[in-house]
Order: sequence, then structure tokens, then C-alpha cells
Amino acid sequence: MRAATSFARTAALRIQLENSALAGDLATFLRRCDCTVTLLGDHLLAVDARALPVDPSIRQAELEVASYLRVWSAINDDTAVRVLTTT
Repeated sequence: MRAATSFARTAALRIQLENSALAGDLATFLRRCDCTVTLLGDHLLAVDARALPVDPSIRQAELEVASYLRVWSAINDDTAVRVLTTT
């Protein structure tokens, strides 16, 4: 018999983009990475990492999203993005 695995959502991270024209593209990319994304403005997104196994720290979620941002930024000519805060 398998033990049930419990999952938890983490706090959303606010992501700021240098180029507002790419906000929709970044949102789509992060959704494909199983993140929940909310556009908060032209240059600002709220990103919630996918449900992680119980006991992940918020730091773990930040690292996961940061890795997605590095990949996306490299694909998009090093467009600047940065994590502002957790909500």
C-alpha cells in the first residue's frame, strides 16, 4: 500500500520584467512549467510555483522559479527579469 503524498502551494513571487511587451510570453512559459501566473501590470507578474511535496520551504519555490527565469531570459536575448518579493 502506498502512502499518500501531501502537496502544498507556496507563496506567490512577484516578478518584474524590463520589457513589458514580453509579459505575456513569460506568463505562457511559466504556465508550461506548471506555475500559476497572474499579470499584475505591464511589468509585473505574480508567480506561484507548482504544488511541491510537503515540507518545501519558500526558498525552494524561489529557486525553482529562478531557474525557469534564467532559461526564459537566455531564450529571450537576456531580457532582464527579477524576483521582487514574496506575497
